[in-house]
Amino acid sequence: MPDVGNDPSAEHTSGATLEYAALSSGLTRYLESVEMFFPYAAAQLSLRQHAEHAAGADVYFEEELDSERAQLQDELLGVVPRAIRGSALVVLFSAFESTVMDFSKELSSELELPPFDPSSKKGTLLEKANRYYSDTCGVQLFSSPVEKRGIEILRRLRNSFVHKQSTFLALPEEIQASIIARKNRLTNCQVHGHFWVPNMGCVRAHGELVHTWAHSLCGRVVHRVGPEAYL
Repeated sequence: MPDVGNDPSAEHTSGATLEYAALSSGLTRYLESVEMFFPYAAAQLSLRQHAEHAAGADVYFEEELDSERAQLQDELLGVVPRAIRGSALVVLFSAFESTVMDFSKELSSELELPPFDPSSKKGTLLEKANRYYSDTCGVQLFSSPVEKRGIEILRRLRNSFVHKQSTFLALPEEIQASIIARKNRLTNCQVHGHFWVPNMGCVRAHGELVHTWAHSLCGRVVHRVGPEAYL
């Protein structure tokens, strides 16, 4: 977060617009870190296993060592990238949620509107936020149905990772079909055993989606509030 110090405009510029600026920079660095971390983690796990096997060469049978090597390779194709990249999807959806809340507070404050209460009524946060922005604030939460659908895919993948341990058959059928078809970057995943494992291309696509969505929403919020409020 930039230091606004005693800037008299800080009351406005330290709101959701600065939060968006921090999000934009932070997401780029975060995704770069995720992309670099998996090869590093895989190399370190392999080196550690090699050292352990070298130290225990006189204790274990070669068949046991081969079995452990095969298990590690299987984990490097499944559970390890699933944990690292699945967690990244959780972070990206959390970035979406926090941006929704930040801009809703700004709209409520600047336009003197009732605050957004995510615990009110039925439906997902996405559904309730969509209604609040449109009906109460006069701002479209999404720039297009395609953008909205992309965020819904992110929500579904996030929920599968958190609540269903990324079980492939627990995904909605349309997302299963999309993963198998390999035509949508947002569902660019491998099926490993009973689980779906996001490729880095999937994580990057969702990062681009959240970044583009937030940038577009920021513009609509500034237009609704009035650019003079940010001068």
